[in-house]
Amino acid sequence: SPGAANGAAPADLGAASSLYGEAWARSTSSSSPAQAPAAAPTGWLSDLEREARILLDAGQADVWDHLTRQFEARLIHTALDLTRGRRIEAAQKLGIGRNTITRKIQELGIDE
Repeated sequence: SPGAANGAAPADLGAASSLYGEAWARSTSSSSPAQAPAAAPTGWLSDLEREARILLDAGQADVWDHLTRQFEARLIHTALDLTRGRRIEAAQKLGIGRNTITRKIQELGIDE
């Protein structure tokens, strides 16, 4: 992704983050103990893998921190948008505490 080098989020991460819950639910809801071999990631997971490969291949040293910060910022921004800026409600929707969301907003430099 061209935005990776300058710190911008991958273009489709915003839409992809809303799919996280669905993907996680599908991945944890298998009714049989023996699961089929994992298929290649699709959707936002394949985008994440591609972005990670680009950064790792480029020799970037802080890939984990870089991608984690982008992911957290996108989740918090989306929750705040859906709750019209109400931090406590956004934190509840994300399953984190009100102090955590406030700290993350400050750490990540999120503009409300």
